Amino acid sequence: DHFPSTNLKNSKRIIRLHDPFSKYANPILEFRSKGKLKHKLARALRNHAFNNVKNHSILVCNTKFTAEKISKIYSIPLESLNIIPYGLNWNTFQYIQSIRSTYAEKDNYYLMVSGLRGRKRPDIVINTWASLKNLPNLIVVGNIPLDSITDQAKKQIEFGRLVLKSRVSEHDLNTLRINANAMIFASEYEGFGRPVIEPLMAGV
Repeated sequence: DHFPSTNLKNSKRIIRLHDPFSKYANPILEFRSKGKLKHKLARALRNHAFNNVKNHSILVCNTKFTAEKISKIYSIPLESLNIIPYGLNWNTFQYIQSIRSTYAEKDNYYLMVSGLRGRKRPDIVINTWASLKNLPNLIVVGNIPLDSITDQAKKQIEFGRLVLKSRVSEHDLNTLRINANAMIFASEYEGFGRPVIEPLMAGV
């Protein structure tokens, strides 16, 4: 099964869609398209697997662009597709400026959004930051177990220099991002460039 899920009672499969699998939902049309046979075969197999599960799965798209493509190719109503919200949905530069003004009197801080999983090691950044003096405060959004950071870093929590937030709303995340001195992005090839573009849009 290309989209495995647990067989728990009443469980629901969630499929996260990064990009459309191909230009056609029909495997015959896929084989008639240009390209190498092995690539066409791979796309046809993915299409077949997706067609088997799409009607009884929760479909989550990375972007509105992806959702519109998926909707067109597979004749899925756009309202049936979920889209992950993110900072590129900001309306105007004036909106960004208004959020910046709400934090005008706050201490200087760096912001890092990350979790301790797989090859992600935000604890290295936190522990190194804690060992250096005269740096701005550090706010970390994500799942960072306390046993992964040093005693020196834990003391920074007591001093108010290190703030760990396991989860925040999209508005609060935008507020933290816009008002940070800098955004720390300690992960390779993730988020399709959005984690870098979002702070750049806010001049961070």
